[in-house]
Amino acid sequence: MTIATASKAAETPEETALADERGGIPWSYLGSILNRATNALLNAGLDPGQRIAVFAENSAETMMGHLAGILAGISTVPVNFHLTAAELQYILEDSEAGLLMVGPETIEVGLEAARAANIPLVECSSGVENLV
Repeated sequence: MTIATASKAAETPEETALADERGGIPWSYLGSILNRATNALLNAGLDPGQRIAVFAENSAETMMGHLAGILAGISTVPVNFHLTAAELQYILEDSEAGLLMVGPETIEVGLEAARAANIPLVECSSGVENLV
């Protein structure tokens, strides 16, 4: 993936790579976002075979969370962003997720569920991961 993003960034750096209703992320920026997110997952202390759950609205950040999981060799569990904290907690425990990625719009419910499930939470905002 890094080779593909680097190639596209060299060819068409300002062309939109990912977009949602808020705007787009150009190829020139996508590679560095994915590298940071992937390295954050690799350094998160997850056990081999452990999953991460992605709990965010449909957005560029959601896609980058799943792509970072793929690049890190970690399975991702997509979680419907309409769920309650109790429902999310059940999915986190049942899937044995070792980390929860949330978007800015799902952070409150995600934080409550992550605390109850005793797993770390990572906020993905414009592709930048912030450990909470």
